[in-house]
Amino acid sequence: SRHAEHIAAGFNDDPTVRIPAVLWELTTTRISTQEYFAGVPLEDHTALIAAGYSLSSIAQRLTQAMIKQVLEIGYFHADPHPGNILILPGETIGFLDFGLVGYLSGPRKEIFIRMIIAGYRRQTEALVQCLKELGTTTVPIKEEELRHDIDLLLDKYFDLPLSRIKLGQTIREIMDVAFRHQLRLPSDFTLLAKTILTLEGVVTELDPDISILEIIQPIAARLMRQRYSLPHLLHTAEDKVAAYWALAEDIPRLLRNFFNQ
Repeated sequence: SRHAEHIAAGFNDDPTVRIPAVLWELTTTRISTQEYFAGVPLEDHTALIAAGYSLSSIAQRLTQAMIKQVLEIGYFHADPHPGNILILPGETIGFLDFGLVGYLSGPRKEIFIRMIIAGYRRQTEALVQCLKELGTTTVPIKEEELRHDIDLLLDKYFDLPLSRIKLGQTIREIMDVAFRHQLRLPSDFTLLAKTILTLEGVVTELDPDISILEIIQPIAARLMRQRYSLPHLLHTAEDKVAAYWALAEDIPRLLRNFFNQ
């Protein structure tokens, strides 16, 4: 429930997405009581069309809402199957049942964004670097072999239009390469890959021509530009200086404790 509220806060200014409010006065440790939504189930395409809704528009909105959760909010609905989504008046996306929620920390969001851009631009070295930062291993990495396998994977998609590239499947294949090289990726990424695979299946049923990669790439590029903008870098530098200053002020106390032991 707390996660649902966190995600809902990220859509406060977006009328195209609704998340039911938690009714805390009626909620216990065993039962979560939430706001009631009246809408058309996403899986009922006939009813959606009869209501005058555009399946293609719904697919776009749902994809954009999920991308925002993953890349900007950090918390994301990790089970976006049709039974967990209602279409409300105005083609508003209503998310239900937050029993399974994923989370990407700030650093992992950045790595995922860099992976998207590297894959889109077919940049083997950048993708290898992302895997090295993300994964853990108990054996030395054979970097030349890892680069070779990533090269082969990217070459597989070289001549394909973006509309034919499935992001979820591509992420799964990248994870398979990492696994073969004994790089253990965080469970967050495994859940993210499953979520994107589910999402792609759902939105492709609504619009066979939709491409999540085409939608997510410009968003990832914008977020990366923002991260390396001067105001953001200055803000980050201020935070680090403040942290180092606090540590410096604490050093005398730490030294006294050490020598008094």
